[in-house]
Amino acid sequence: MNKAPLGLFVILFGRLWENVRSRSIKAESFQRAKCSDPICLCQIDPAVLESAEAMGMTRSQILFRVRLPLASAFILAGIRTATIITIGVATIAAAIGAGGLGTFIFRGVALVSNGLLLAGAIPAALLALAADFLLGIIEKRLRVS
Repeated sequence: MNKAPLGLFVILFGRLWENVRSRSIKAESFQRAKCSDPICLCQIDPAVLESAEAMGMTRSQILFRVRLPLASAFILAGIRTATIITIGVATIAAAIGAGGLGTFIFRGVALVSNGLLLAGAIPAALLALAADFLLGIIEKRLRVS
């Protein structure tokens, strides 16, 4: 049996599979961040919007000077959640051959090696905690009091 077509298939579609894996992780994080943004822009007190209109602001001025500053902390909270989920999904993506820190975790489980398992789990957890801490600081600075 000639295996040349299979080799050609692997060469042609190997790069495509890399793109599919990375885009699926990006799509997952974008979906998480996208869900919270329109909700927080619509939840602004109507009295605040009415007073902005009474001051003579245009629609774009209301958006950039009233709505976005009031919603920025909530938007960043959605980005913060999406970042943490992306780190977790990227770690688990090693199950489909995407590599990363999840490779050490899955090898450690397969070989029943606590050292190898912790070599992937501890850096992944520290990365998620560091991202959460840094985005939390930014979120607190953007909060309108």
